[in-house]
Amino acid sequence: MFVDGLTIAIFVLGCAGVFMLLRPLLAGSETPDSQASRPLPPPGPLARVLASSIPQPAKEIAGIEKELRQAGYYEPHAKTRYLATRNGLLLVIIMVTIGAVAGVVDQARAMAIAMMIGLVVFAAFYGLPRLYLQSLASRRVDHILRGLPDTLDMLTMCVTSGLPLREALPHVAEETAATYPEVSAEFKIIQRQAEAGSMAQALRQFAERTGAPDIRSLAAIVSQTERLGTNVALAIRDYADNVRRTRRQRAEERAGKLQVKMLFPVILCLAPPVYLVLVGPAILELSNFITRDDFRPTYNVAPPSVGAADAAP
Repeated sequence: MFVDGLTIAIFVLGCAGVFMLLRPLLAGSETPDSQASRPLPPPGPLARVLASSIPQPAKEIAGIEKELRQAGYYEPHAKTRYLATRNGLLLVIIMVTIGAVAGVVDQARAMAIAMMIGLVVFAAFYGLPRLYLQSLASRRVDHILRGLPDTLDMLTMCVTSGLPLREALPHVAEETAATYPEVSAEFKIIQRQAEAGSMAQALRQFAERTGAPDIRSLAAIVSQTERLGTNVALAIRDYADNVRRTRRQRAEERAGKLQVKMLFPVILCLAPPVYLVLVGPAILELSNFITRDDFRPTYNVAPPSVGAADAAP
């Protein structure tokens, strides 16, 4: 009974911790406009202590920062809030597990079950927030790549009509805010960074934020056109067509792989019923034929004669 109550308590605590973890991240918003309108206060000393309470390698910290940028959380203290919430939840789970083990210290089996439940919950809530963050990051990058060709077509039309590239970016961002909000937010960031520096540098930072090879190619193309003085609109139009062609080829490649992957469920799930339907009646007929009475052989053995039995010595 005590172990069941511990399991329920840890589950409720984990659900509350996940909600607390996602709330500050979602409050950080994905667009720079909402960040500017509702800036979050910096984390306090307790949050900074919790963020550094569980040591992690520098490579993992860099991966978390990259995934936060890819997911659209550009708030300066997003990493601290993420680590503080997750580490605080893990510390609470550790304390609850220690208290549960101390409560059943006289029962070896209950103590082992409590330790096992605490260890499983600790491992789950250590990895689940990172998996959710990776899912958000990959989904947002996919949305950006999906909406990039259409927005580049609009950008090409603006540049062709006579607008400079820097002035065309805010117009395209406003027009695509409803259909492609992620691309619109990134274009606004590019426009602000281009005003502070150069367009090539802003596009390189855009490629670093998303980590997509296609956007790195866009940054290289725009940088080369600015350096050589060629037509930017023509280069962007060709790049948009190339992105569409690449997406079509990737879709065809996935469709080709899907045919091979479908062989395994077909063989494992459909083949046994088909064989049963085709071979089953023949097996039943053969079984009935073997077990019939007229099929069994009869042996006519004559009984020994009486005279022969008496003549025997």
